Amino acid sequence: ALGWNGLIVVAVIMLVARPMAVFVSAWGSGLELRERLMIAWVGPRGIVCAAVAAIFALRLERQGTEGADLLVPLAFLVIICTVVIQSLTSRRIASLLDVRDPAPSGYLIVGGGRVARMLAAALNEQDVRIVLADSDWDHVSQARMDGIETYYGNPISDHADRYLDLSGIGNVICLSGRSNMDALTGLHFKSEFGQDHVFELPTSVSDSPENKHRVSGRHRGRRLFGASVTHNHLLGLILDGWNCKATGLTEEFGFGEYMSQYQDKSLPLFALDPSARLRL
Repeated sequence: ALGWNGLIVVAVIMLVARPMAVFVSAWGSGLELRERLMIAWVGPRGIVCAAVAAIFALRLERQGTEGADLLVPLAFLVIICTVVIQSLTSRRIASLLDVRDPAPSGYLIVGGGRVARMLAAALNEQDVRIVLADSDWDHVSQARMDGIETYYGNPISDHADRYLDLSGIGNVICLSGRSNMDALTGLHFKSEFGQDHVFELPTSVSDSPENKHRVSGRHRGRRLFGASVTHNHLLGLILDGWNCKATGLTEEFGFGEYMSQYQDKSLPLFALDPSARLRL
């Protein structure tokens, strides 16, 4: 039986041998100390050992090596202990070392027209991660000039599956201004982000359920900005000189006071809560 000696070996492997191996191999890599510590804690160990332990054990037994029969159980003890301990502690360790990715709260905006660019620029100024995707080069180049991260191409193409960086992105806003394209895009991303994280802005209010050319509601995303706001409506406001600005609210000047003062001169679109989460 391995007994306490086996557990001591496991502890040495986890707390001494593995960290030393990681620190040596990561020398000059540019990884921060906390990142190296995280790799040392969760890095795979024991897989290769499990594959060859039985072979080595047989050969060592033939040579009469003392303790050869303990090699296989020791290998599996290392695997079991590391898998159990790390699976239970990896999330907490990552939080303590501050290497956990935050919950994906960014937005992929599909479409690069004036409405999409205005909203993307406004959210970008509030440090919300934004990626704007469009197949129109003029739209994409203008968005890049506005400092917006872009993807030039169709966001539901095979190329996008390989190269569109969605790290930190957890929501989709369909703003192409083309109903069929928005519906198709929303349907594509529902499986990845979920029904509640796919949004769409209809082109016009005449988009009634009885319209035989209308995409079925079950294939569309959540409606943005209320029943009276459409893509064409926002575009008209932009052409009339409106733009998107952020206004800070306080206990003395809250949303009610803001609407009383600017009701006829503003159209609320988004809200950022105290934890910097975007509310649509």
